[in-house]
Amino acid sequence: MNEQIIPIPIDIVFTIIFTLISLILGILMILRYFKYKIRELFFAGITWCLITSPFWGDIISYLWYLFFNAPLSDFSYFFLTIGLIPIAHVTWMFFFTSFFLKKNQKLIVAVFFIEAIMFEIVFIYLLIANPSFIGTRVPLISVQWSMFIILYFILSMLLFLITGITFTFQSFKSDSKDTNLKGKFLLIAFVSFMIGIIIELAPIFFDLKYLLSRLIILSAAIEFYIGFTLPNWIKKIFLEETY
Repeated sequence: MNEQIIPIPIDIVFTIIFTLISLILGILMILRYFKYKIRELFFAGITWCLITSPFWGDIISYLWYLFFNAPLSDFSYFFLTIGLIPIAHVTWMFFFTSFFLKKNQKLIVAVFFIEAIMFEIVFIYLLIANPSFIGTRVPLISVQWSMFIILYFILSMLLFLITGITFTFQSFKSDSKDTNLKGKFLLIAFVSFMIGIIIELAPIFFDLKYLLSRLIILSAAIEFYIGFTLPNWIKKIFLEETY
């Protein structure tokens, strides 16, 4: 994720808006778990909060420079941007295996837990030994990610995309209109999220690139929330004949 501070401040503004709204939506899903005792909402909420973490580095780096007139350290920036993604893999697989491959849930989650630990060990070692293996920061402007990190981003996207589409397609088989509608919103959310991330990571630059990508990802956050919780006002709009 690129660090936009001086050239296009509006990108940081929208990044802050996107991140705050996404965190609020994630927390709302977690709170619904405590109300309805549906643990899948808890893991979905935690996952969505963690998925926003690649943007935390941009925000904190900008605020750090604003208040201290100095760039955030490479270690802090890279850890904030990448260090929490492996945890999102674990929480997401908790969610996914609650619906699919439930008999093997413990094994699958254990595999991703081990993957997370191994990645964190290698990641932190590289951060300390040679941060250039993670990426190279262009002061106050952008980051050129290493192939190691780009590959990790791609594999992460494939994980969420494949499991997400599998989950949504299964919902289309349900006789419940509510479940069908949830699936449609979740499918739109996964596609929106992937499009936004692809625009974000693509080595093509144009005016307002990051504004566009983060607006699309923001729309995905709202679609995810609707897909997971299906508020009554959404039911009234799309399932009017039921109400």
